[in-house]
Amino acid sequence: AVEGLSGDISILCSGGVLKADASLCSPLGCDATTTPVEVVVGGSTRSISATQAMLHGEHFVADSCSNVDSGYEGSINVTCYLGTLMSSSCRPKPCEDTVKYVTHAGLNLLARLNGDSLGSTSPAPSGFEGTGDCGIFDTQLVGTFSVSCLASEYTLDLGSCFLNTCDLPSAALVHLGSVSKAVSLQTANAEKGTESFDCADVSSDYSGQGQLVCLDGRLYSSVSGCSSSVASACSAAARAPTEKDGVWTIYDPSGALEHGQSESVSCENLLGFVGTATASCSRGIFSVDVSACEPKTCSSSMSASVQLGSNSYSVQSSAEVQSGSSWTVACSSFDTQYEGDIQVTCLRGEILAASGCKELSCGSVVRQLTYSGESVNVELSASTLMETPETRTPSNFSNSSVHCSALASVLSGSASVSCLKGAYTLDASACAPKDCAAGDMKTPMGSREITLTVDQSLPHAGSSTRSCASVMYGWAGTFTTGCNFTTLLPDSSGCSPASCAQGQGVTVVVGSTVAQTTIPQQLESYASTKMDCASFDVGFAGNISIRCEAAVLLTDVSGCSPVVQEGQVQQAVQVVESAVAFALPTIQGATQAELQAAMESPSTKRAYAATLAASLGVANEEDVIILFIQVLESVAADGRRLSDRRLAGSFEVNVNFQLRTNSDEDDVAAGFASKIQSLGDSSSSEQQIFATTLGANLQAAAAEDPSTSLLQEAAQAVQDTGIQVKHTETPRVAVNYVAVEDTNVTATGQVDALTNDDTTALLVALIAGCIGAFMAGLCCAWKVTKHMRKKKQESFFTENESNQVASLPEDHDLSPEMFTWDQPGPPPPEVFVDAPRSPGGQKAPDPKMETFEEEEEVEKENEVQTAYLGTKEAEGEGTDIDELVEAYLGDKKSIEEASGSNEDTSQTVADTPRETSSSSSVPQEQRLQTALSSLPPAAEANEEDSDAEINLDLQVAKF
Repeated sequence: AVEGLSGDISILCSGGVLKADASLCSPLGCDATTTPVEVVVGGSTRSISATQAMLHGEHFVADSCSNVDSGYEGSINVTCYLGTLMSSSCRPKPCEDTVKYVTHAGLNLLARLNGDSLGSTSPAPSGFEGTGDCGIFDTQLVGTFSVSCLASEYTLDLGSCFLNTCDLPSAALVHLGSVSKAVSLQTANAEKGTESFDCADVSSDYSGQGQLVCLDGRLYSSVSGCSSSVASACSAAARAPTEKDGVWTIYDPSGALEHGQSESVSCENLLGFVGTATASCSRGIFSVDVSACEPKTCSSSMSASVQLGSNSYSVQSSAEVQSGSSWTVACSSFDTQYEGDIQVTCLRGEILAASGCKELSCGSVVRQLTYSGESVNVELSASTLMETPETRTPSNFSNSSVHCSALASVLSGSASVSCLKGAYTLDASACAPKDCAAGDMKTPMGSREITLTVDQSLPHAGSSTRSCASVMYGWAGTFTTGCNFTTLLPDSSGCSPASCAQGQGVTVVVGSTVAQTTIPQQLESYASTKMDCASFDVGFAGNISIRCEAAVLLTDVSGCSPVVQEGQVQQAVQVVESAVAFALPTIQGATQAELQAAMESPSTKRAYAATLAASLGVANEEDVIILFIQVLESVAADGRRLSDRRLAGSFEVNVNFQLRTNSDEDDVAAGFASKIQSLGDSSSSEQQIFATTLGANLQAAAAEDPSTSLLQEAAQAVQDTGIQVKHTETPRVAVNYVAVEDTNVTATGQVDALTNDDTTALLVALIAGCIGAFMAGLCCAWKVTKHMRKKKQESFFTENESNQVASLPEDHDLSPEMFTWDQPGPPPPEVFVDAPRSPGGQKAPDPKMETFEEEEEVEKENEVQTAYLGTKEAEGEGTDIDELVEAYLGDKKSIEEASGSNEDTSQTVADTPRETSSSSSVPQEQRLQTALSSLPPAAEANEEDSDAEINLDLQVAKF
């Protein structure tokens, strides 16, 4: 019975009076079935329903007002009231200060809308409306603009602003209400120009500014910028200059109009427009509203004319189109010798055609020229013919001096090229193929490849021949070099390879083992034999393939697999094989066999390994393995030997080597391969290092083996004259496998942490080490004092030694045998001034770590040993302790000079293979310790001979 409530009302009749009891009634709630509430925010409407059951009085925020209309703020709050959904209202936002860019009467205007300057506040509240002088936007405008703020948006109306230019002298009659007055133009203006005036100058009832407009040579006034509070009528003589989309016209009323009266006028007064405009009078101000005027459309019967060359063509629309519509027509649709587009536009009932047609340009064209039966493609394009960056060659282009090389890089000379309406004309009769310049070319010889240098240029289709032996050792026959359009073409089809002789040697590298072997029988070129990998390294299984190619034995150890033991894993290692060939300087009296023997010595191979390691940037020269070295007599291109035996020898050396990368990464091997190829480039740093270091390394090798005097001559010639690298073989990359320790396996039986006893032992060891270092310092100080005393005895020592030598019989044997060790106990250890290389290829222990061999009777670990350096006449093994101490204190004499009287030790050093590094690089302490290690055990002191012998002792503390 009561809307919005549910339940029962109890009606009680008591004493003839009806009483209603509504205590059991309750207000209705809302749910999804409740009629949605329609929320209007600005120009947008949102229908909101209850998303769940709601009690009377419950509410929820449905959305933000700005999400519905960005010009409003606040929240849409929906409340359930007696079963009906109701919503709160949103507040319109004020208008913040802003800038608008507008186009009016052909002017681009910058309108700064500021609430304070517009007569309001900043920001301006929604609903604000105001007016202003059009002159604030542009001085060429007169009149009054209107502005309003609604929901954060300013609306600017410039309908009452007009242009004001015309020529002088002129004047216009201004009608404001019942007042008419002539206003003179103050400055000269162009056609359709305006000039402003104050409306108050016409009538005191009006304010604002009017305009003077010059149209078709006449000056008209516009008073729409004037305002008045008087409800005056408009004169029949009033005029309203009116513009739409840049088109001007003058409207006049049909007669006098009362205030608030309006009438319809035709839009056709505006050229190109149709429709109906509204003319009205407001407080004596006459104006015309042409906003309803629409531009005329273009029918299919309309057309425009386009001129292409000497011909004229007509363009038109296929159907009726709206004003402002535009489309393009391809010029080629009228004439295929033209390109570009014609821009066609419909503008207020008129077809306009803007031609972008031009004669067809020439694109990219490939033509073929033939020389000596061989063809070459030439490209005719803007990029090859013109200096300016163009994509196509324009029509009427002509150039009679085009470089033929611009058309094809393999041609020389000049050509004539022209383009006319899309077609090229080419005259290439003066073009000719270029020669093949002298230079390098990749030359395959069997499975190997070298970079061969061609010394002389060749004409196109020409060729030259040379002996195959001059290209690569082991080949016979004729090698041909051809030329085809600047490209050198190697042809080794006329070359045949030599076989490999029985017993020919070859270097085999299996894992870290480098061994020499020979083949048991003769092998024809490209034939192969196999050997057991284990015969070279028991840690490998499988077979090695030894293949003969052109008198050269090539090994393939890819069939060798490491025998992986427990705790090891198999690891891939890439190796790079190549060869470098260079011409030696002239060596007088040398033969090929003698020089070959000198080059095969271990010291010479180490010299080449050191040189290659330095030039290729290999950190460990042991990773460079010299496979074999070939010494060849230089062979001319015609096959003649360039040297006569026992005269001035002219030789070439071919060093074949293998480089271990110690990595399985492709980029590591590729990097070394690139450096190897650079060895053949005379401008590369690799060849420069190779040429500058080879001589010194060969000198060092010759010093190690004085018996090879020819090597000394070759080394000196390389030092003096230098070398010329002739070519390098293209590097070959292979993968070998080795067994290495598995780092992922954790050793068992080791204690992970120190026990208390271990900690105590460590502390005791540290304390003992400190005490030992202190004692060693005291010992060194004592020895320096001894050395100073020894200096005083130096003259006596020298004189005594000389006298002893002079007193020997003339036939006394001073042969090395007299210095052989015949004392009790083991002989002294050999002394290596430089770091020697062990037979297995590994470095020997550092000489700084050499110590005296301990006698069997030495039991205590920290016992002090004494070495006696004597000048005994009979023994002949004395060493000057003074020179040794001076070497320790910084004397620059070598350890050989300090112990120069010990011929036995010097012979040991000379016979021991060693590195080529100078002994001056060995620290003095190391040299002293090394010299001490060569001394014999201490001789017992003889008090009776104390006058004839000077015993100097040097105590060396060992901890």
